[in-house]
Amino acid sequence: MRIRSVNNHSGSITVFMILIIPTFVVLLASIIWIGQVTFARAKLQVSVDRAAHAGASYMAHVLNEVARSNWKINKAYRDLEEDFRNISEQNTKAAKERFQKYAGRRDIQLNRIADLSSGMNAESRRIAKNLALSNEPEAEAEAIAHAVMSISDSADGDAQYGNPTYDYIDGEFGDPNKYKSKSFRALKYLVRERSAPTFVAVVAERKIKPIFLSSRFGGELGISASSAAVAYGGSVKEFALRGGSSDESAAAQVSEDGIDHLYRAALVPMWTVGLEGNLREHE
Repeated sequence: MRIRSVNNHSGSITVFMILIIPTFVVLLASIIWIGQVTFARAKLQVSVDRAAHAGASYMAHVLNEVARSNWKINKAYRDLEEDFRNISEQNTKAAKERFQKYAGRRDIQLNRIADLSSGMNAESRRIAKNLALSNEPEAEAEAIAHAVMSISDSADGDAQYGNPTYDYIDGEFGDPNKYKSKSFRALKYLVRERSAPTFVAVVAERKIKPIFLSSRFGGELGISASSAAVAYGGSVKEFALRGGSSDESAAAQVSEDGIDHLYRAALVPMWTVGLEGNLREHE
């Protein structure tokens, strides 16, 4: 009787194990699959977050460089005014030479601003897309960069221009009848006009395959992630008007005063920049 009872228990255990092991394997595979999907989605999200932030950081860098060039325009104007006030040689030729020196410095910065703004969107998009793909080589990624670089020399009216004057004596020194006053119209600074948000958005998709039991879980699963970042803060005008002897000293003053005249990048929800879904629709 005892031998038969032991055999019956052994048989029950065998049947139980035969039934429970497949269930356990399926349950374990499900847990692993859920973990695999969760990890892949999180990794993809981190990738697009970094990509969008990198693209917006480049935009912020360009805007800060524009602000620095704007500061240099204002510095050239301040130097022109200082020359007209302090240099004793006051005649038409000397005044024109000073103005031409100012104009040369101004035009260098205007050309630099044009170069920076013309390639900002394309380069921001390239940076974002390449970073997303380098972090997730198996993914497909799309990026869009949107920045309207509307820099104006007339948005602030006459305040953006000055008329540094020079005086000269023509003929007998001190003759009031021969005294003349002249002036040049000179650009002081530029203004970035209000426009739509300056942002970079990235969407990435990839497929993942279960580590095992792929047929049971339906083969590959597609996952996606999206992210957007903006270049915010800053002011090309306010930075230009910080004064100082160098753009580095102006930046140091901004930091010391705790005033945000420099542009920075920050992640934002996609809906805040008016984007959803496939970015190809917005290109």
